[in-house]
Amino acid sequence: MNKIILLVGIFENNELLQNLEELGFDVLPNIETGEDALKLAFQNKPDLAIVSNQLFGRLDNFVIADLLYDVYNIPVILQVDSFDEQFVKRAKVSLINEYLPTGCNLELLKFTITKTFLNHDKNKKLKDEVEVFKSIIDSSPEILFKLSKDFKIQFASRSVKNILGYNYNNLLNRSIFEFVDSEDQSKIIDLYTGQTRNAFSSVPVSLRIKNNENQFIHLSGTAKFSNLVGKQSDIILSLSKTGDKKLEFPSGESEKEYFTQILEYAPYGIAIISDQEFKFVNPEFTEITGYTLRDIKALDDWFKLAFRDDSYRKVVKEMWNTDFNLKRVVRTLSIQCKNGEVKQLDFRPNRIATNKLVISIIDVTEQRRNQEALNNYLEEIKESKSKIEKKNEELNNLNKALKESEQKLKELNEDKDKFFSILAHDLRTPFNALLGLSEFVIQEYNELSSDEVIKIVKDINSAGQNLFRLLENLLSWSRLTSGRADFNPEKVDLYGIALQAVLLLKQTAEKKEISLKNSIQKNSFVFVDETMIESVIENLITNAIKFTPRKGSIEISSKELTDAYQISISDTGVGISEENLQKLFRMDVHFTEYGTEREKGSGLGLLLCKEHVQKNGGKIWVESEEGKGSTFYFTVPKAQLSK
Repeated sequence: MNKIILLVGIFENNELLQNLEELGFDVLPNIETGEDALKLAFQNKPDLAIVSNQLFGRLDNFVIADLLYDVYNIPVILQVDSFDEQFVKRAKVSLINEYLPTGCNLELLKFTITKTFLNHDKNKKLKDEVEVFKSIIDSSPEILFKLSKDFKIQFASRSVKNILGYNYNNLLNRSIFEFVDSEDQSKIIDLYTGQTRNAFSSVPVSLRIKNNENQFIHLSGTAKFSNLVGKQSDIILSLSKTGDKKLEFPSGESEKEYFTQILEYAPYGIAIISDQEFKFVNPEFTEITGYTLRDIKALDDWFKLAFRDDSYRKVVKEMWNTDFNLKRVVRTLSIQCKNGEVKQLDFRPNRIATNKLVISIIDVTEQRRNQEALNNYLEEIKESKSKIEKKNEELNNLNKALKESEQKLKELNEDKDKFFSILAHDLRTPFNALLGLSEFVIQEYNELSSDEVIKIVKDINSAGQNLFRLLENLLSWSRLTSGRADFNPEKVDLYGIALQAVLLLKQTAEKKEISLKNSIQKNSFVFVDETMIESVIENLITNAIKFTPRKGSIEISSKELTDAYQISISDTGVGISEENLQKLFRMDVHFTEYGTEREKGSGLGLLLCKEHVQKNGGKIWVESEEGKGSTFYFTVPKAQLSK
């Protein structure tokens, strides 16, 4: 495809037009003004512009030439008829690539155009390389300063922000002494006096951290005079926190050489990849991975050698095509080095163009290994702590269980002592009656009438009955407290249980002329152990008979609740004082009184009632008023329909 030439202000020069066509160029229509030239350049993107020394319009030839080159990257040849001093001054600062005399022959035209294209391509390539190097410097952890002869900062790398906290633009044209510790300032001055001009030794300096005038970070590195752009007096300072490498600047003439030295001495691996090929790897890259540029010329070679597992290589490639297009990203990858060793590397990609990628790598294998060992150690500590806490919890639970068992055993022992106290007290009365009456019969038998003997025998029988009931209650209470009592709850009619108790005690009540009435409704079904609840009702009726005077009354009734029945045994007896009410149902207080006709109780009856009611899921209490009678209440659960 032929290159396109833009002619600006070239009039009445058919020879130039013919020569350009003969050289194989496509020539755009001649443009009169610079303004139109810019529009046509935007639309057609020509490869070269030839601009006349004389133009119409507001923009002259130098302005148009600079705009074409700077904005559209179009090289410019300026056609010259003559020139003066003013022309020369402007030409020195202009971006014009070459100059061509009016009326030149074909050979000179061809030479000038060829030279222009070659220089333009070279400058473009150099510019691209400089951009690569600048990108590397911007991502470098080292600080790079360029100082003028009056110690002004002409350049500072971007890492100054990360290390010192200063913005790049805030440092330009400021004296380096604003940031250097006063004790170190003489070392920089010595560079200009010649004392260290040949040694180029490391220059330790302390620079202030932003927003803190009293704290300094110690940095060390190298300093050297620069020959760049003919400025022998410029100084380059390369500083880092470690200062373990010296950066030597050559006395070359280009920025390329200067940046190449930076890459060579960088303390981390650097690779430049362009068009799927490695174009450069620095010595540190080879030191870390073992691979040279010859080993990994193509990007696919790198993938196959460094990531040998197929599935992992696929993951890395996907990351390479996605994450590596982002800025300031860090990815840790596991690679296989040339010697077979596996290392963990931090990759910091910097894509500077669609087809160009700069990568820096840092070996973090030891760091990751130490971190993993630390994590394992912390996990072991955590696991040990968990086991200790679990053991402590088990011990606490065991101690709690032991304390509860100890307390329960203590209570059982106390109950046993109280029980034996009650037993000794309550057994004495019926035994005294049996022994006294039987002894009286033996001694006075011949003197006693038949009626008197019968009465004494009845009293002996009554004492025996009382002793039997006492022993029955004793055995029941013992079985309950020891957990050996049979417990067989079933659906039963509460009316039937009360009826049996009434029939059993009816004769005893009639002896005191006490009316005994069962007012519980039939079909009042409850779910209880029938034997236990019958014993509760019998004991409560027996107590009511004992403390009710002759001609009194006792009534057994019930009240249906939501989930239970409430049974009450009411009497018209002597009642119970407020003080004695607090003593009922308690093992720690032995309370018993004589009945209205000197009947003696055991004291175990109410305790047994409480145990039986609680065993069946209910509760028991009493309401009483002295001189008016008492009412004992207890509840039992209803029988469910499903049962």
